[in-house]
Amino acid sequence: MNAYTGRLFEQEVVGKCLWASTDYMPYRKAMDVVKQSQPGNPADPSSPAMNDFHALVCEELGAKDYSLVKCFTAVGSPLDIFHGVDSFVELDGGAVVTIDLTTNSKKDVHKADIILHEQDVYDRDGRVNRARLQEIAHDTAQLLRWRTQPAMVAVR
Repeated sequence: MNAYTGRLFEQEVVGKCLWASTDYMPYRKAMDVVKQSQPGNPADPSSPAMNDFHALVCEELGAKDYSLVKCFTAVGSPLDIFHGVDSFVELDGGAVVTIDLTTNSKKDVHKADIILHEQDVYDRDGRVNRARLQEIAHDTAQLLRWRTQPAMVAVR
């Protein structure tokens, strides 16, 4: 297991958002700013862990076109600072699943949909923990599917 600060862990796994303002922004605006401020291609994450996670989510969804699934970093942005979201996965411009990364193994309260602890991402030898990422990718895909379902409307 790597021993370092939470911020370094977040940056290593998802990168750092290019928008680094510390001014408050409402949630939706902060999310839009993050989408426009990515350091790389959200459909092909550069870190080994996030690249594996992206591929696993795509496989869980049965997506043949991996560009339909995007992984964004919000590290250092108002979305991170004020809304507790370090990263999010978006399915074809619609459904979103938010992620909070942490090195605090006891942390279980979070604002994001999914919390990723250090041991979820890396095994004891510092390698990507694909087995655990597979489980989280499954949960992420389930949430994305659920959020793309049409709203159920009561008919009288």
